[in-house]
Amino acid sequence: FPVTIKLIKTFDKAIAGKGSIHMDEHIIKQMLPNYQRNVKGYLKFIDKVNNYFKAGKTLSVMFNVRNLVGNWSNMWFSGMDADDIMKGYTSSVADYNKFKKFMTEIKNSNFTLNEKMLQGEQKKIYGEIMYFMDNGFFTGNTALELADVRKLIDEGADKKTLARKLGEVTGLIKLSEFNMNTNLFNDNVNRLTLFRHAKKNPEFLKSLGIPLTGDVNKDAMNAVRLVLFDPNDLSFFEQDIMKRLIPFYTFQRQNLAFQVQNFTKNTDRYNKMWKAWEGAWDSQGMETDQLMDYERDRMLLPVPFMGKDGNYTALRISTPFVDALEFFNLGDPQESIRKVVASTTPLVRAPYEQLTNTSVFTGEPIERYKDEQSKNIPFLTKGQEWALSQTGVDVPARVLTQGAMSLGNLATGDTEALGQSVSKATGLYQPERSIIQNEIAKGLQA
Repeated sequence: FPVTIKLIKTFDKAIAGKGSIHMDEHIIKQMLPNYQRNVKGYLKFIDKVNNYFKAGKTLSVMFNVRNLVGNWSNMWFSGMDADDIMKGYTSSVADYNKFKKFMTEIKNSNFTLNEKMLQGEQKKIYGEIMYFMDNGFFTGNTALELADVRKLIDEGADKKTLARKLGEVTGLIKLSEFNMNTNLFNDNVNRLTLFRHAKKNPEFLKSLGIPLTGDVNKDAMNAVRLVLFDPNDLSFFEQDIMKRLIPFYTFQRQNLAFQVQNFTKNTDRYNKMWKAWEGAWDSQGMETDQLMDYERDRMLLPVPFMGKDGNYTALRISTPFVDALEFFNLGDPQESIRKVVASTTPLVRAPYEQLTNTSVFTGEPIERYKDEQSKNIPFLTKGQEWALSQTGVDVPARVLTQGAMSLGNLATGDTEALGQSVSKATGLYQPERSIIQNEIAKGLQA
């Protein structure tokens, strides 16, 4: 105790008259030994809720489709041509599979083979992907971090305890294994594609505002982190607070940073995209002003040959660019605030929604009347569907239910009902709607 008092006095003397000082976050945490012990139980509960929520919300093939389209759209907005993206992606997929093949051969040889024996193309591929691994990519997704395992071992945890802890993690991973592995594969292969393009094109790096250091690999990796994000590039505050407050914080923060910077760096790409979108609707004989507000805000795409005489059908393919625009609603700041609140953890958002009977995400009532039936999951009320959505399980439940209904509608030949069920199952398809319906709805809103 006297030693502690002396240390505190020394510390006070060091900062006297300075008002504030800068200290590394690692040191601060070491100086607060009760930090993790006091909040461990709360954080564990929050993490478990958020992990199940994210696992459910991403448990859909359509999420993988959006993720792939999102990667490609960011690469195109960054300055890559569509042809370079497709050719590069195909080449990266092939090379990654070759990497897995010769790594398997090394493992099966009981390591009598090793990476030093690789020659030519194999050596080049191995070097590139190992460089990615050194930078935190291509390492897979683990819900239990290495630091957590080390801590358990340091605390003297026996094999049974370690197995139980790892078992808790694998249960969640198995639930969404297909989606997580597919997303990780596409993310990493697209990063490799952009990395190779950046290495060959210094002008591409300059157009993104990446400072050239003379280290080609480092500069290209900086481009990858800017355009396709680095999930590990977060401060302690962001890891400990923001990711728990906003489950998909990493994507939202890094996507906003890229889009805002790129708006001024590659303006012509956004202009081309906007003209192409308006042209797509013009080819269907419609102006974008005739769309509903949410259809225009989400930049829905018309489906050719599936609408006439003022009727239309559209695709809801959301891209990171559109996601970023939703946070910059300059005409209605309250709408931007609503979007931020809607992205928070269910532990924060759900109590408010329940008290107000309002979905923050849509702005609509959760139930318009008692026991109102859900249109997405027919055997549930809208209140029950809302409760299920707080766990993320509403997405796989909707996909399974509407998928089964789609098969039934296909068997009976009911095309109208088929369109509705496909729309709800995939989230991509907007059934036929008319301009007249839009004008009536806008009039009622006014």
